[in-house]
Amino acid sequence: MKRIVLTAVAVCMAFVLAAQESSRKVTLTLDEAIKIALDENPTIKIADMEVERQDYARRETVGNLLPSLSASGDYSYSIVKQKMSKSGLSFGADNTITVGATLAVPLFVPAVYAALQLNEAQMADAVESARSSRLSMVNEVRKAYYNILLLNESLDVLHESEALMEETVANAKNMYEAQLGSEYDYLTALSNLSSIKPNIIQTQGSIEVAYLYMHMLLSMPNDVEIELVGSLDDYSDEIVNSSAVYSTDISGNTTLRSLEIQERMLEAQLRAANAQRIPTISAFGTISFYGNDMPEIDFGDMGFGDMFGGVSLGDYPNLVNAVTTALGPSGMSDLNRLLSSMSESGYSTGSSNSFWWQHPASVGVSISIPIFSGNKINSQVKQARIAIEQLRMQREYQEEATGMEVRTAISNLITARSSMEANQTAMAQARKAFDISNVRYRGGMGTILELNTSQFQFTQAQLNYTQAVYDYLAAQADYEQIVGLDYEVDGE
Repeated sequence: MKRIVLTAVAVCMAFVLAAQESSRKVTLTLDEAIKIALDENPTIKIADMEVERQDYARRETVGNLLPSLSASGDYSYSIVKQKMSKSGLSFGADNTITVGATLAVPLFVPAVYAALQLNEAQMADAVESARSSRLSMVNEVRKAYYNILLLNESLDVLHESEALMEETVANAKNMYEAQLGSEYDYLTALSNLSSIKPNIIQTQGSIEVAYLYMHMLLSMPNDVEIELVGSLDDYSDEIVNSSAVYSTDISGNTTLRSLEIQERMLEAQLRAANAQRIPTISAFGTISFYGNDMPEIDFGDMGFGDMFGGVSLGDYPNLVNAVTTALGPSGMSDLNRLLSSMSESGYSTGSSNSFWWQHPASVGVSISIPIFSGNKINSQVKQARIAIEQLRMQREYQEEATGMEVRTAISNLITARSSMEANQTAMAQARKAFDISNVRYRGGMGTILELNTSQFQFTQAQLNYTQAVYDYLAAQADYEQIVGLDYEVDGE
């Protein structure tokens, strides 16, 4: 029973380990590698986030054209109340509450209109920058993918050559031991075998570095094994049979398009600077609510006669004249309103139980006319114009440089294709020469020098052909990036 249980546990562990091992290995085609890089690489994510950020910046500018509403509130408590005379009548409220709201509506704001144009150019620049990042990422992934295929196939060629050299060493040794060959031939074969081993070790190290770089591009952990599908030979027939005509049109070049957008940004900045000279118009409306407890009137130690020039309460005409003289026309008007309000609310002297609310409101139009700003606007305008002229000169130079780059890429394509055809012929000839020299050497008619030379030429022809295929594919990737062609992924 224990054996059955242990066997079952071992089988389960084997399945778990196999599942873990398979989960840490991924097989990718070129299109799949590009998709992963475009989805996971931080460079692409940062570029996409910049587009989103510029969209919010544009919305912020649009908000300056929308109405704005603000509210405020205030509360105060009177410690010392206001007096009408040095030692006479005092009045005031203990508690005062103020609540208000203000509505502002922009009607004509030229600076904001110019800022919107600048935001549109900044958004276009962010989009083009994201496109540039994608084109660069596709180019890097393609060349890294082709480079791994090149190194793997070069390693296969070197191993094949090593196997042939080992076979040659074995034959030379047998012939030497049978006294049919010289020791020189045996030692020469050994030396030839030893000379290829450093190339194998160097190629293996390059493969490790290439896979690390691919992990970085795909944002994959280094402990995940990547296996690439295909070989450079899969592309050779397509290259040979291709009839593509390469254009020198650079209108889609991302660098030139970015410079064009930057010029638009500078022109928008120039318009924004000039807009500071134009008046701005806005409408506004305010409403406030004032509330306080009714003022408590304190006559102090003085009577009406003392307050108003010694007039007694029995002498009403003289009292009216005295009050009128003391307060003046405006003061009398205020006093009448106060007494009327007090009468309506049932207010009496010494009472502050009633609360009195007022709600004034107003609307209007505001215009701001810039007159003098210390020559600041003129300086901004001149800076913007100089920057535009600098950018135009830079763009003209970049157009020449980009034209040279695209012509160089086309030249590299033509050269690599011609090299492929030449090396393909050379590889077949070298293979035939090696077979002949190998038969001659085994039959005792050839020398080890002939065999080693033909073997080296055959190995070199294979490596040259593989390198030519890679050069063509890399030049094609560079060409498509320069002219701004978007890589088409299958299934999208």
